[in-house]
Amino acid sequence: MGGAYSISAAQSIFTNKLIRHLRLNVPDIDPMAVIGPGATQFRGTMPSTAISGIVLSYMQSLHIVFAFAIALAGISTIVGIFAKWKTIHIRL
Repeated sequence: MGGAYSISAAQSIFTNKLIRHLRLNVPDIDPMAVIGPGATQFRGTMPSTAISGIVLSYMQSLHIVFAFAIALAGISTIVGIFAKWKTIHIRL
């Protein structure tokens, strides 16, 4: 269940940061027009002059998501190290 919450949080962070970076890097393009088609289809719907700014916005937004993933991995490692080990006995 933690994985589901993590993916949901990462997606939310990514989308919010992408909107912010698109407004800064490509102010003449509507952010929803980029998010709607997705990362694989926006090249066909956007002008060629805006592609580099859109790709830059995607990269800047992914940096934040990767930092989030690294933080969660660190927390999981610390919890795993300090968690109490308990043997589970199975009766057949």
